[in-house]
Amino acid sequence: MRITDVQATTIRIPLETVFGGSVYRIDNRCTIVVQVHTDEGIVSESYSGDERHAYREVHELVTGPLREAVIGEDPFALERVWEKMFSLTPLMRNKSAAMRAIAAVDTALWDIVGKALKVPVRVLLGGYRERLPAVRFAYYVEGRDTATMVGDLQRQRERGFGGVKLKVGGVPVPEDVARVRAIRQALGDDFIIVCDANQAWTVAEAVQFARAVEEFNLAWLEEPVRWEFALEGMRQVRQRTTIPVAAGQGESTRFGCWQLVEGEAVDILNVDASIAGGITEWRRIAAAASLKGIRMAHHEEPHIAVQLLSAIPHGLFVEVFEEARDPVYHQLNRRLPPISGGYMTAPSEPGLGLELDRQFMARYRVL
Repeated sequence: MRITDVQATTIRIPLETVFGGSVYRIDNRCTIVVQVHTDEGIVSESYSGDERHAYREVHELVTGPLREAVIGEDPFALERVWEKMFSLTPLMRNKSAAMRAIAAVDTALWDIVGKALKVPVRVLLGGYRERLPAVRFAYYVEGRDTATMVGDLQRQRERGFGGVKLKVGGVPVPEDVARVRAIRQALGDDFIIVCDANQAWTVAEAVQFARAVEEFNLAWLEEPVRWEFALEGMRQVRQRTTIPVAAGQGESTRFGCWQLVEGEAVDILNVDASIAGGITEWRRIAAAASLKGIRMAHHEEPHIAVQLLSAIPHGLFVEVFEEARDPVYHQLNRRLPPISGGYMTAPSEPGLGLELDRQFMARYRVL
């Protein structure tokens, strides 16, 4: 089998609601859909990423130099093709965009291999389990107070979700503590609570929050300290509290992730395959993490996360946005994995198991 062409469609969707983390606001959702064609008629159907700023550059890299690099290659030669694409990065001015572009093509290749062998990607990667806990996001949204948020989470639990990923760091620490307390009291001890500060706090603030919520049994605290404190700050939070610390979503290679591991800064790596060079690079990171007893999560992108995290013994939870925050996941996909009893069942279809809505793509296409 040989690759004969690479095509891409970039879509950008304005959001009706503005969603806030501690240090940012989100008002649109963007992704790149990649089709890799082969001489045996197998075509990938995949999408990856949410690059809202450099999406034009990612698109140009996929349809330009990366396309030229992979045409004529065997899609089964995943390591060789990945290295061939990666070898071009010294010529690319924006390394972050380059790794996202590589990720988009690499993800499409894994979809092809799965389809050719008639097995899901998760089976290619190890097939450890068939379902994973699924958690819902809770953002800061104007007009939504704590009671409204808790009510929404109760409804989400009825729909089958087993937990929440709560944004923190955008209000004074005592207010965030009160939000966590309200969730635990209303949803019960078996409801998963993950908190994500998006690098909002000083070390002292992060420790203050962590100690105040230790009694509520958080699954992890994500990116608790500001960027300038980096490894040392997260290491201090780990040493001074009992809550596991997670980071890694901003890392674009295994090298940056290994610095977090060697620096004893994390208990969990929430690496995003769509940012960090694709599935090929993600599995390298997961293997290295296992050597140090580090567990793996995945930043957003549930259609990819469910394949990766279900494949390995140290995979954790799938994160799913609400419909208004991620119309790509909920509307571009014509079928979604079922969620019930707190778990998402992994797809059994070959490859990534996606079926995309072409009319939706055409409506929001920008490139």
